[in-house]
Amino acid sequence: MVLAPKLEGAQVGSMVITNWFPPHPCEKDAFLVEFDPQAQTKDYLDKKSTYENLVGQVAQKQAEKTSRAPKTIRR
Repeated sequence: MVLAPKLEGAQVGSMVITNWFPPHPCEKDAFLVEFDPQAQTKDYLDKKSTYENLVGQVAQKQAEKTSRAPKTIRR
């Protein structure tokens, strides 16, 4: 049996094994299988896009606020 931690934002309850290491006496923390990172990569790209959109919205709101602010004249 292989136990793996649940991934943040994982949409699917299963993970695809892409590489199975040959049976041998295992040491603690040894790699037994390799999982397909496609779901993790997709989740990362989705979250990155959401973050970048929010940063853009904040910048736009700040620009609007700055353009509406009264202009002060310094002498």
